[in-house]
Amino acid sequence: MRERFSAPMGACDKHDGSPLAPTPRHFSDAAAFGATAMLWERFTEQALKAFLNAKNWANRLRSPTVTPEHLLLGLLDDESALAVQLLQQWGVDPQQLRAEMERQLALTAPRRPPTEPPIWSPALQQTVHWAAEEARALRENRIESVHLLLGLLRDRHNPAARWLARYGLLWDELRRRVHAMKASEPEQATPPRFPADVAWDLTAKVDEGDIQPVPLWQRERLHLKLALLQGKHIALLGDWDLAVLLAEQAAWDLAQEMLPETLRGRRLFWVNGTALMARADRDAALADVIDAAQAMLPQPVLVLGALEWWAAMGHLCAALAQRHICAVTLTDATRWDGFARRLPDLAALFCPIRIGEPTAREALEWLRAHKHRYEQQYRLEISEEALLAAIKKAAHAPSRPLLTAARQLLEAACAYAQLDAAAPQEMRDLQAELTLLHAQMQDLIKVGDHEHLPALMERAFVLQKRLDDWRTSPSPSPCVGAAHIYATAQLLHL
Repeated sequence: MRERFSAPMGACDKHDGSPLAPTPRHFSDAAAFGATAMLWERFTEQALKAFLNAKNWANRLRSPTVTPEHLLLGLLDDESALAVQLLQQWGVDPQQLRAEMERQLALTAPRRPPTEPPIWSPALQQTVHWAAEEARALRENRIESVHLLLGLLRDRHNPAARWLARYGLLWDELRRRVHAMKASEPEQATPPRFPADVAWDLTAKVDEGDIQPVPLWQRERLHLKLALLQGKHIALLGDWDLAVLLAEQAAWDLAQEMLPETLRGRRLFWVNGTALMARADRDAALADVIDAAQAMLPQPVLVLGALEWWAAMGHLCAALAQRHICAVTLTDATRWDGFARRLPDLAALFCPIRIGEPTAREALEWLRAHKHRYEQQYRLEISEEALLAAIKKAAHAPSRPLLTAARQLLEAACAYAQLDAAAPQEMRDLQAELTLLHAQMQDLIKVGDHEHLPALMERAFVLQKRLDDWRTSPSPSPCVGAAHIYATAQLLHL
């Protein structure tokens, strides 16, 4: 199946009546673009319009693909865009360049239009990723038209870059000018922050790759989005570990902006209740958390953790009751029922969501998506057989959800494999023999037996050298296999 996109024409912006810029929903099969599709939500209106214009140029020139040249034409169509203004400062006449490009491309255009809508060219997909890199280099979350222009110039061999090179426009020179221009802009006020060690941004963990998407809890995630749309707080009812994993997937939904427009841009923060309660200034620190959450735009979502700790904090309950903050709490059905009886008015502001237990197949998918966490933490590799074994053995864990038991088993097996690699059995045997030799030599010295001492010393010297060689020799990264899982399960009585 080929990757296509199409955009409806004639839509109007509800704010000013201007043509509505294309959004991800205007591009059919957007999910098929993989990582490229995830960038659409970061595009400014002008950047998105450039892609809609590029698609129109591809149709006009009867091209089966949308290329970087079409994107350049799409940029030139909007003379209000910053990219076009920079080109004009460089001495480029947008209308003249557009006319020259159209005339040249028309000469090589097919005689008949393609039977299917145009598809992405690999060169254009690469341009999109380069534009994202340019935005990241400027520490900007939004991808603007000027980032697209820099992406077009990144590869001096592509036709769009060659058109601009006729005007002496090169990537490195324009990049220096853009960075200088951005540096001269007035600095913004310092954004509000949470107290150190009290809260961390789960949506940032998504950006760093620590949280990967898995198709679990679709029903629960839908209910969570609807609750946020209704302005309700959320109570996740079920196993603690599963609730944490569901919160991580909610962070992924927020970070990727796979949400209605009114929820886009919101971030999910985990509030460390244990660290907060341990602070001598916990009341002041909690007040700072509430103040920071109120100052952030759009309003963040705070995962407060266990219901028990925050329900006793009067000013936190007041902030929740007055909707000064938006919160998610983790508890079980029994504790939630007790809370609802004790504080019915506050409980009415929450949407309780019961967490379903993943199937064996879903649990395996989660392990596959996140095994890199354990590989990075323990500096080893994890085989597919180990994941399958973890699911199989976790099924025998009493009174624990399958995914929770499998994660705990895999983590314990990683620690076991790391220890085994650091001191394998052969090394431990050598160390034990060397320790015994040292004790025997001490006994010979005490009784004055110098006849047998040299032989023991020679043997100890050989063993010590073997140990030293072992410790200094490069060793391959250990690999966790099914055997490690089974050995660990036996230790844990699974």
